[in-house]
Amino acid sequence: MTYYLSGPMTGFEAYNRPEFNKVADQLRKYAGIKDLINPAEHDEGEKPWEYYLKRDIKMILDNNVGGLILLPGWQTSRGARIEVRVATEVLNATMQAYRGTDKGFTLTPVKIFNEIIVDCRHDKELAQHYRCGL
Repeated sequence: MTYYLSGPMTGFEAYNRPEFNKVADQLRKYAGIKDLINPAEHDEGEKPWEYYLKRDIKMILDNNVGGLILLPGWQTSRGARIEVRVATEVLNATMQAYRGTDKGFTLTPVKIFNEIIVDCRHDKELAQHYRCGL
């Protein structure tokens, strides 16, 4: 399965590339995810936001992405929310939230129910209400 790394870039120093690259390295090394698209590895210099969004949506669709890995703050990123919408609506992709910890990282399932985002492991009450399947 091909995974896509999604998260906030706009407004971050160096467009959050260091964080994207760190997470991509961890996922490849420790989670065994070899087929991972990291948009930070496809830097093309200063271009408009819309250019990068179109390019990233094309990468998601052309590679038939089956899973999204979401960096912290993705919910507040307009681009990441659009990527999630396209990947889940068009490709029925699964989603997992990445959380760095002092001992490494965790990946937890994320579901969207009627526009409500539920982090299935950390929002226990909502997860039970929406039957996240944990």
